[in-house]
Amino acid sequence: MERRKALKNMGMAMGLTLATPTVISILQSCQQEAGTAWTPVFFSEGEGAVLVKLVDIILPKTDTPAASELQVHAFIDSYMEA
Repeated sequence: MERRKALKNMGMAMGLTLATPTVISILQSCQQEAGTAWTPVFFSEGEGAVLVKLVDIILPKTDTPAASELQVHAFIDSYMEA
């Protein structure tokens, strides 16, 4: 029997079990500033407004944030500009 290895693995499993909720709560507590104004760089103003609505149709708000709350539209705009 390899008791040391078994005890080591049990200790690591217990540590991960206890650390996971803490890490998740820290990540969920990170919030961006509300009402951040976004000005499109690649798209025109009208196309930017359509893009915001489009990403919200694809990923609407449920128990998770909407795509526009996660700034997906700004990412797409910066990706297209690069």
